[in-house]
Amino acid sequence: MARAEETAVLQTYRTLPAERRREIAAVSSPQLRSRLVAIEREMALDRSPGAMAAVLTEGREMQAAHLAQIDRAFERVAAGQPTRLLLTMPPGTGSRGVPPGGRRCGTCGGARITG
Repeated sequence: MARAEETAVLQTYRTLPAERRREIAAVSSPQLRSRLVAIEREMALDRSPGAMAAVLTEGREMQAAHLAQIDRAFERVAAGQPTRLLLTMPPGTGSRGVPPGGRRCGTCGGARITG
């Protein structure tokens, strides 16, 4: 495959739904699969702050549900939809600390997004 054709195919791959991209990766050669992994990584970096954190920490940090709501709100702002945004969260929301006893601290619920 010529370089220009390969570039066009990989650009088309980026536009496909996630399920279709998984199907393609499953039947790809090891060389192509490594290229697709790199593309998926780039796409995640651009998708949202939570997806970027998952990529940069190699999966140690994952997107929590309340942070996904915040991401969606900021995506709406970036798209020019609301003109004002108010985020309120109780103390400890998103806290990830684990005390010596092994029980997780903080809460994940209670975030409210208005805008």
